[in-house]
Amino acid sequence: MKEILLTKGYKCFVDDEVYPLLSCYNWSSQDYNGYIHAKRTVKVNGLKVDIYMFRQILGVPGIFRVQWNSKNRLDYRRLNMSIKDRLGNIYQWWHFTGVSRYKGIVWDRYFGLWRVEYHRLVIGYYATEIDACRAWNVQMVKMFPRSRYRKHKISIMRKYFLLKEGNV
Repeated sequence: MKEILLTKGYKCFVDDEVYPLLSCYNWSSQDYNGYIHAKRTVKVNGLKVDIYMFRQILGVPGIFRVQWNSKNRLDYRRLNMSIKDRLGNIYQWWHFTGVSRYKGIVWDRYFGLWRVEYHRLVIGYYATEIDACRAWNVQMVKMFPRSRYRKHKISIMRKYFLLKEGNV
């Protein structure tokens, strides 16, 4: 954990791996609804644009809200922040870094799709992570008998996916 100095005497805390990326900028403090946030301002096509430190760390767009687990809003460590959409659904930060929550599913940067693979055998490409999860489940049922398939399960919703696909 490292410190980055802000204006008006404030300090914020960041993870060690993102410190080199953030320390090269001058960050200012802004009071927003009674909370202090770190931001920097850049010009894009002659317009001033504010970039908040927590959005740069997590890599999420403005349509998502960030919720802090502790009361310190200047603690920008990934373990202290969680991501919510406007409906209140919680996402984890790895959702935007290309790491899937499910086994055998990875984000393919070249195609911009979720890739399903089993021991480097590519099963297919899918637009959403849930569709990729469903394809993995269906493929495991086809490739392995029931007893061995249980070792490869990746989702609590496995029965739902199998019933929806008609494979049970």
